[in-house]
Amino acid sequence: MNEESFLNHLGKKISEARKKKKLTQEQLSVMCSLKRSYISDIERGRRNVCIKNLLKISNTLELNISLEK
Repeated sequence: MNEESFLNHLGKKISEARKKKKLTQEQLSVMCSLKRSYISDIERGRRNVCIKNLLKISNTLELNISLEK
């Protein structure tokens, strides 16, 4: 998997989890102390999210981040 397809896949998963929790991007951004535009860019695969922010998002959405293949 190349970087672009990974970021697109990650963004899609975050978007799906956010919508499942019935949260808007704005609500998620407030809960994570991040900008709404940053969340939008991540969900569209246009932003390379740093690990600290990925942990904030995954903890808020109760997502399991696995380092296993």
